[in-house]
Amino acid sequence: MPYITSVERLGIEKGLQQGRQEDIISVLQVRFEMVPEVLIETVNGIQDDAILANLLRQAIAPQ
Repeated sequence: MPYITSVERLGIEKGLQQGRQEDIISVLQVRFEMVPEVLIETVNGIQDDAILANLLRQAIAPQ
């Protein structure tokens, strides 16, 4: 197994985080069509993985 440096690990984590943010926004766009820019900026500003995971579950869950 190749060694992953801390810088590489941070890059991987950042990429996963951005993917989660994009997933949340995509789900909201499918459900509601129009997503306010302020909401997109807010989601993109969230860096906590647990919060992003929770938001994605809430975005997917039927009301």
